[in-house]
Amino acid sequence: MRIFLTGGTGFVGQPLTRILIQRGWDVTALVRQVGSAEAKTIQAMGAQLVHGDITNLESMRKAMAGADAVIHNAGWYEFGITKQMHERMRAI
Repeated sequence: MRIFLTGGTGFVGQPLTRILIQRGWDVTALVRQVGSAEAKTIQAMGAQLVHGDITNLESMRKAMAGADAVIHNAGWYEFGITKQMHERMRAI
């Protein structure tokens, strides 16, 4: 099974990525920074990395095509944020 995963580098996403790969699924993970330590960690687990941004649909479209399932695990949270930051949080 081919999975397209957002949020694979996060504190929930890394264990999720590991479990999906252990079950034999092919994981393509959307990452903002391919060279980050977190991205390299899930790549070492066996995930294929795709550079993109969850708020830019075109950056995901090609990599998502052909996936059997899409898991949207991306999120962003912070306390004490401005109204503009609330809008970004909702977009993600």
